[in-house]
Amino acid sequence: MNLLEIKNLTIQDKSNRKILNGFDFALRKDSIHAVIGESGSGKTSFANSIFHLTHPELNLHFDTYTILGKNYSDYSSDDWENLRGKKISLIPQNPSKSFHPYISIGSQIRDYFRLKSQHLANEKSILEILEQVQIRDVKKTYHSIPKNLSGGEKQRILIAMAIAVEPEIVVADEPTTALDSINEKLTLNLLYSLLKNRGIGLILITHDMRIVEELADDVTVLKSGLLIEKITLLNKNMNKLQSEYSQRLVLKS
Repeated sequence: MNLLEIKNLTIQDKSNRKILNGFDFALRKDSIHAVIGESGSGKTSFANSIFHLTHPELNLHFDTYTILGKNYSDYSSDDWENLRGKKISLIPQNPSKSFHPYISIGSQIRDYFRLKSQHLANEKSILEILEQVQIRDVKKTYHSIPKNLSGGEKQRILIAMAIAVEPEIVVADEPTTALDSINEKLTLNLLYSLLKNRGIGLILITHDMRIVEELADDVTVLKSGLLIEKITLLNKNMNKLQSEYSQRLVLKS
């Protein structure tokens, strides 16, 4: 069974402009599926739909949309509250905007876990989680406010928070956009190892082909709301990306 399966998804606004048109997608367990495309290609709308957070002025139509084996339309509001941040986690693209600037990192993580995974809402568990993502001085970090941490440290903390709740699906939205090359490499390696050790399915939203080459098992290419190409990468063999569009994908977000 696929963790997520979509057939013929269309997202359109009130003027019937189609943001996504006839989109098919499947996420296998223990796999990394990259969704790549330029700004305006529909990546964000697709990601928002997974969390049932599509803008209220947008309409969704589909033939099939199942999440964790259950039909999309059968989930209640309470069900979605229980899914988000528990069974489906998000790694946002801008770590600096993801934390309150004047509250300690430890307090913010603890408050998050109180909502999503109560047994982790204690200092001992949080310190262990920070160690797993190679935070050097975990006690100092725990008591620090965000401005005293690097972008790479904050992004790794967001990854730790997303994965610690033991989700089945993780959506990573441009997870290394704000990082330098050294932190990008470290973050990608950590993300890969944490996911593969837990059997989680990852949806990787990106425009960066280097990340796709590094991580992806499957690739979906979007352009202007249309699905241009779908590829399964064998042994990360980027020669599988045959189309002219894919070959020139060094996209600007």
